[in-house]
Amino acid sequence: MADKLTTKQAAEILGVSAGRIRQMVLDGTLEAEHFGQNLAIDPASVEAAKARKTVPGPAPKAVKLPARNAPKNGRKTARKRAAK
Repeated sequence: MADKLTTKQAAEILGVSAGRIRQMVLDGTLEAEHFGQNLAIDPASVEAAKARKTVPGPAPKAVKLPARNAPKNGRKTARKRAAK
């Protein structure tokens, strides 16, 4: 088991949480062996996953939406007219 990684070690290498590592083992992205409740993760599969990891692109530009109850076409609302 000395040549295997723990979930914590694999998480540090990939920059994800230990829970995400367990998900990756369950969906077959990472190869691992179960030892009771512990996982022994294959370092080669971690390196392969690291090579596949993509960098997120730029965030989409925000679109400014009008206020939900804004008056249309600059008209005053009934409440503002009544206040005059």
